[in-house]
Amino acid sequence: MPTYTIGQIGSVRTGWALIIDNKINVTHPSPIFIGAWLDALLRGVTDQSELGLIAKTIYMRPDPTLAERMKYFSVTGSWRPEENPYKREKL
Repeated sequence: MPTYTIGQIGSVRTGWALIIDNKINVTHPSPIFIGAWLDALLRGVTDQSELGLIAKTIYMRPDPTLAERMKYFSVTGSWRPEENPYKREKL
């Protein structure tokens, strides 16, 4: 059975890679992309181009809005969710 690892790569550790059996299989600046790629792979998608399209689609989808996140939020103190907790730009 293969061993899957998501790890940081690069001299300043700014990239991410999916490592399968100690061999780098796919790289990207975002761990979300790598995780989506691995999820599609484990669900049975074998075509490399389809894996890339699925991962790109998941990575590029918009983050949940504050209203969507507040729908399930219950107040237990003075803390409130930030409007943009992700603070990231899509590459």
